[in-house]
Amino acid sequence: MDVDRILTYLIEQHDPNIVQAVEISVLIEVCRVAQQVFESQPVLLELNPPVVVCGDIHGQYVDLLRIFHQLGYPPTANYLFLGDYVDRGSKNLETIVLLLCYKIKYPRNFFLLRGNHETAAVNAVYGFRQEIQRRYGRREQVPLWRLFNETFSQMPITAIIGGRILCMHGGLSPHLESRRQLRRIPRGWHDPGDNKLALDLLWSDPDNDIRGWRPSPRGCSYLFGNDILLEICRLIDIDLVVRAHQVVQDGYEINPTQRLITIFSAPNYCGEFDNAGAVIFYENEFPDVEDTVMVKVQKIEEMGAYVTLLEYDGKEGMILLSELSRRRIRSVNKLIRVGRIECVVVIRVDRDKATQTMDREGGFKAVQEALDAIKSSIELHEGTFRIIMAPKVLTDLDEEEIKKRMELLEEGEEENSSNEENEGDEEGLVAPKGLDQVADIAEKEQKKQKDNNSEDEENDDD
Repeated sequence: MDVDRILTYLIEQHDPNIVQAVEISVLIEVCRVAQQVFESQPVLLELNPPVVVCGDIHGQYVDLLRIFHQLGYPPTANYLFLGDYVDRGSKNLETIVLLLCYKIKYPRNFFLLRGNHETAAVNAVYGFRQEIQRRYGRREQVPLWRLFNETFSQMPITAIIGGRILCMHGGLSPHLESRRQLRRIPRGWHDPGDNKLALDLLWSDPDNDIRGWRPSPRGCSYLFGNDILLEICRLIDIDLVVRAHQVVQDGYEINPTQRLITIFSAPNYCGEFDNAGAVIFYENEFPDVEDTVMVKVQKIEEMGAYVTLLEYDGKEGMILLSELSRRRIRSVNKLIRVGRIECVVVIRVDRDKATQTMDREGGFKAVQEALDAIKSSIELHEGTFRIIMAPKVLTDLDEEEIKKRMELLEEGEEENSSNEENEGDEEGLVAPKGLDQVADIAEKEQKKQKDNNSEDEENDDD
């Protein structure tokens, strides 16, 4: 089987009138080889960063290609998909064949979890079986559909990233008490009801308005409250749960406990929901520090919550920062490390990767507004960082232009102030000069006012 040829054809073929994109013999071979790859790997995947985590795709093939185009085709980036590749969309076969081919070609870089739509009882009803019949005929429908479901039955159910982040399609289970259970979930079942733990991992949902467990309105499994979420995180020693399974307006939704993220990667779902799509990029860990600033993106307007964090250092330059905290994912709600001196953090989103951008002037105006907001927040909360919102965008300068501009600015600064030195903290972070100057002026005014008040009190005593 020539996997490269299949991948090239699927990626470059754009004729919407082609019915049988892949020959039946090729479909059969892809499924059989993919089964062998799944069987050779554990049912609980234990992965290391960096990795891109994607939610539901549901046959939205063009949007799947857009993800790869934006973040890199395998093996440029490592991927973990959380299930629901088929049903409801118009290109289920292209979607699942492309994903299976990447799994075959890059088994150690590309990972596929099973979703509730990768079960025969569901995909017989919601479009996948019907698409096979429409494109390959009634005679081939049943054997092909059964073959795909045999392949789905070998997929892993859960993954743990960096030892601390538990990923699955659906949610938690009252039967989950240890990681050992996740490693012992059997393969090969077609009806998840045969295994209650597996059923819940594919079907359950969080609910912020309840405590404990309640029957799910889906007709199977449960809803679970935040108390359950926190208890299971403690029980199996994880920091975060990342799951899919539900359409969320912005493509992502962060639980109020900050211990669960729902991610959905099919924008404008079924043409009926005006939702964005998002992915999570889990990079490397930060070193330990004491203070944090919470930064939250308000909205992702187009496909892909792909953001890059930049540090504004007072030289009208920006330097790339990592995207994650030491242990917890923050795809769009990030813990940014700071030292004793304030470090202003803003968010830049490339025009071709997500949402709007600003020109240079507008970008630096947004930075100054962020500076003012951080200063006000620090004063209001007596030193506690509680930043609710950061500017969504900065500038449309790319990284190379930023680096060149920084070099020029640094050279000019060295010539104009060769005798001046910047003072940094132990982490090497330098406070933005604009904020320092404002703070110094405010401190002088306060001291002056205090001195005046003291003089007035002395005069009154006299």
